[in-house]
Amino acid sequence: MEQFKSCASLNAALDNDSTALLRAEWLIKLAEDEEEQEKLGHRGELPEEAFYEGPVWQYRDKQYPCAFHGVVVVALSYMWATADHPDPTGEQLRDVAKFLKWLKTTKDYENCTIAVFWDWASLYQDKPRGSRTAVEEALFKLGLGNVNLWYCHLLTLTLMNKKLPEGR
Repeated sequence: MEQFKSCASLNAALDNDSTALLRAEWLIKLAEDEEEQEKLGHRGELPEEAFYEGPVWQYRDKQYPCAFHGVVVVALSYMWATADHPDPTGEQLRDVAKFLKWLKTTKDYENCTIAVFWDWASLYQDKPRGSRTAVEEALFKLGLGNVNLWYCHLLTLTLMNKKLPEGR
């Protein structure tokens, strides 16, 4: 149970490169970029600036005990739209961006860096099939073994999008 209480276990999952966290600001910008009309790519397709670099840490404000400082991880739980891409229309991306924008305005999280665990972009995917390298395959398996850590940790927020994708 100790692994679900401290930042050390979250940082260990990041240190071995099996998992990458996305920067909330980058996701918001991608969702709002009407000229690009891009959907979220998987981990191997994303630019370096998409990823949060550094450790996960946080503390509470003594004057306002609900306020956090540091890094807050939002773990996204959702249903994939298709077997090949979880969000081909960008609907999930827009929903997540809307939540992240709101979260950044709350008194509890206004002083935080927000990073996102999104399985599609946080773990190495085999898309197109056969494109994942042997190293990426090993890292994917390690990352998959840590998925519950991101969703169940006391220091993360789990965002559950219950929308049923069109066609599911």
